[in-house]
Amino acid sequence: MPFPVPPPELPRGRRVLRRLASLAGFLALLWLGFALRCLKPGDGFISPALDGANIRFVDGDCYARMTRVRQVLETGTLVIRHHDFENFPIGTTPHTTAPLDWLIALLTLLLRPVYGAEALDLAGAWIGPILAAVTMAIVWIAFCAWPGRWAAVAVIGVSPILVHGTVLARPDHQALLIPLLALALAAEIRSATAPSLRWGVAAGFAWGMALWVSLYEPLILLALVATVQLRRGPGRWWSRKRVPGWITMGFILLVALGLEGWRVSLPWAEPAGAAQFARWSHAIGELASLPPWSPTLLLWGTPLLIAIGPLLLRSGWKGQRTARIWCWLLPATIALTCWQVRWGYFFALATALAIPLVWPRKRLWQWAAAFAVCLSIGYVWRRSIDENSSARRVVISPAQLAAREILAATWTREQGRHGILAPWWLSAEIAYRTRLPGVAGSSHQSIPGAIDVEKFFRARSDAEAFTILQRRRVAFVVALDESELEQSRVDPAPLPPDALVRELGSNRAARSVPAFLRLEPRDAELLTRSFTANRVYSVDPAYLSP
Repeated sequence: MPFPVPPPELPRGRRVLRRLASLAGFLALLWLGFALRCLKPGDGFISPALDGANIRFVDGDCYARMTRVRQVLETGTLVIRHHDFENFPIGTTPHTTAPLDWLIALLTLLLRPVYGAEALDLAGAWIGPILAAVTMAIVWIAFCAWPGRWAAVAVIGVSPILVHGTVLARPDHQALLIPLLALALAAEIRSATAPSLRWGVAAGFAWGMALWVSLYEPLILLALVATVQLRRGPGRWWSRKRVPGWITMGFILLVALGLEGWRVSLPWAEPAGAAQFARWSHAIGELASLPPWSPTLLLWGTPLLIAIGPLLLRSGWKGQRTARIWCWLLPATIALTCWQVRWGYFFALATALAIPLVWPRKRLWQWAAAFAVCLSIGYVWRRSIDENSSARRVVISPAQLAAREILAATWTREQGRHGILAPWWLSAEIAYRTRLPGVAGSSHQSIPGAIDVEKFFRARSDAEAFTILQRRRVAFVVALDESELEQSRVDPAPLPPDALVRELGSNRAARSVPAFLRLEPRDAELLTRSFTANRVYSVDPAYLSP
């Protein structure tokens, strides 16, 4: 008997009413998922007319992405192969790819007639919730005749880790990977249950685009899916209905290779780079590990796994072979999430896509499963609000905005000739706001610049500090308190008692700073407070090299 069981034929009027009710339910789920990604602590939903200048993105990688998009729009260069705004003046050759740049740039062009100069920030802020809505629509369409699709869409809408991946003001590549891999996995499930040319091409397109965006998570997931499919026998995997899909994937990869060149860097390949990367990665939440009993991991998956656990067991006992095999993706993604937190997005995605596969056929079981899933979704919804809304950083005071404008006008004279020295977790934001390149950066390719920044703050003599400023062509220094420097530094050695940061970041007096540095006016102090730093110093023009 094919899966799912086709519904009995109904009169035309009842079919229309059922479709309208189904559409209304989907739109309600879509609104709830979209709204959850746009919550702001304190006063509810964020207005769509939010001033673009007031948007503050979630992390440094988002600012690096937005700097790339601005370069695409201003220079017309479709593919950015070199970053000159981090690790200045050397720059970096990142593995960041172009598809998300193009999507944000396209959304910016659509918003520009209405919002003008604010369109770029607004496009970067809204791209995540929009891609989340696309993901929910993909799953809804892919399982259009399957009775458990509403539960899968609801899980995608409220899952805390999926909300974080596509939250407002987080234009990261994972926001694009989520809908692409949802399409790839859904198409693979449909091809496994009922092979067709349409779903074969959809799978090939989705895998090709996902591999273009990143060669990390999609490649491992493709290997897992291939293993699952080969267990069913290689016939369907290489059937005539799948060949056009593989041709589509190969064509996309050839285009990506021609445009991008696929610059792969392995910082852990050398002993020195491995040690630096290991220390740097401890400050990156997505690279952390989670024990299987971690409350975070339990929140992401346990309520839903408990709800569909009996269905999983039932499919293993007397369900279809396809469902039994595909459910093995769940423990694989759980193990990967315990290794690195960044796999949590795809663990939640695999959990959602497993629901239509194991949804029961008998009405009594369906009501019991729906009740259990609703309870778990309600619990996860509540926890998702608590977990994600507290991390939103959007509004900046008008005084800080005025300070940015004043100081940015002062720094304009140095664009293209000199850069700014700031801690690595602030450098990308400052580079985006001021258009000054940073010595450090948020990527692992910028670790040499981050080490030079720490050497400057740890310097015990003016000559040692000035050598770094001269070699890195620095015009401005953003200093911070030594306690903040201790939190995420790459060098594990303790700060010496006479380190330069103790003077530059001090709120007491600045009379003992080196002669080649001068404190910027109070407007600069307001600017640095918006970056959680303390003071801005400029290098005296007499000391700047041409």
